[in-house]
Amino acid sequence: MPRFFAGRTRRLESFSQSAQVTLLAALIALSWPHGADAADPQSDLDAGIQAFRASQLERARVLFLRAADAGLDSPRLFYNLGVVHYRLDDPETAQGYFRRAAEDDGTRQIAEYNLARCAQALGRMADAALWYERAAAGDDPRISALARRAASALEPRLRQPWSLEARLSGGFDSAVVGLVDQVTSQPTDEADVLHEVQAVADYLGPSRDWGELAARMHVYHLGYDSVHQANVQSVGGRARWQRDWSARQRSTLSASLAQEWLDGQAYQLRQALALGWSHTVGASRLLHELEVEWLNSQYAGANGIEGLRADVSSAWLRRAFSGVALLRVSGQYNQRRRDENSPWRFAAEVLWRSPQVGPWYWAPGLQWRDSRFPDGVLPREQRVRVMLRGGSPISPSWESRVDVQYEHNRSADSNREYEHLRLLISLVWSKG
Repeated sequence: MPRFFAGRTRRLESFSQSAQVTLLAALIALSWPHGADAADPQSDLDAGIQAFRASQLERARVLFLRAADAGLDSPRLFYNLGVVHYRLDDPETAQGYFRRAAEDDGTRQIAEYNLARCAQALGRMADAALWYERAAAGDDPRISALARRAASALEPRLRQPWSLEARLSGGFDSAVVGLVDQVTSQPTDEADVLHEVQAVADYLGPSRDWGELAARMHVYHLGYDSVHQANVQSVGGRARWQRDWSARQRSTLSASLAQEWLDGQAYQLRQALALGWSHTVGASRLLHELEVEWLNSQYAGANGIEGLRADVSSAWLRRAFSGVALLRVSGQYNQRRRDENSPWRFAAEVLWRSPQVGPWYWAPGLQWRDSRFPDGVLPREQRVRVMLRGGSPISPSWESRVDVQYEHNRSADSNREYEHLRLLISLVWSKG
């Protein structure tokens, strides 16, 4: 399963929990019995609640504000004003109303919980932790449980900015294909055993008004016992700026650099820029990215790969069947020195990760890719890849994994057609 998918799974879990918690908090407030407030302001409050339930958020906001302007002074009104402003992506205003609701004993605990949500949406993690702590100490066990769970999810961000992961894998490939995800794939039809070593370090800086800075460094090695020409080594890094414009919208800008070798021989230098945008729609999250990469060969025999690669992709992420599902479509344009390395590519994939079932989780996936070359220099290619991962935590820092992958690339050119089965057993260590 691609690393990309594992990272986006954690992000969706955080987003989904946030949406569910906010909705639950709103329902708690809206279900309280009516008091004996003044007639007209109370009518506006009741109408605002009905508009909120009908997802007419702007109308609900106007009605709540009109009730406040008419002199209605109640924690229930302030709480609902906080909820509707949060739902309208205005946590700064929402927290002012939640503070007023927190002054009353009847609304203090749920208002403190939502003050934590506002602080987290604004990137003020230390404030969020403090409000969660206060909400967890309240009398309502439902709100206390929500606050403890949210505080626990927040702890890694508060402890340290660095996270590390290392993986050691061994396995078998029924027919080795060199550089399998690049335009220069090299089918060998030779079976071989293999090993992989990978280390990744991630850094996430403190949240500022202008956003956050993040960085990643990686080292990777793939080695075969006999088919040495398919051995790959890579060292690289990426710097990323990201900003949450609201509780539902984020933009990213990143630059990356990687040096790759084939069996110890310098092969290519990769330089890329990427622009991303993500936003929520209902219970789903949509992620869009445009990446442009420049590739430079490192020896004369590989100068045909030099040139430009551009990728545009959209992904849909949401909870499904008690797990997390990802659907992604993408298009790729290549302008390399040689036409046989310059296909247009279109791809689609669907991935799903199950919840923990006993000691294991399971993650099946299916990918399809279509490659079309300019001027008929090579026949059209279609590749299908079927994947299955099983993972079992050994301890908080260690996990064992089993990956099975079947791949079939179809082409009218017999030299470019291949199929193979790959089995990999891994031990993964992570921290932070």
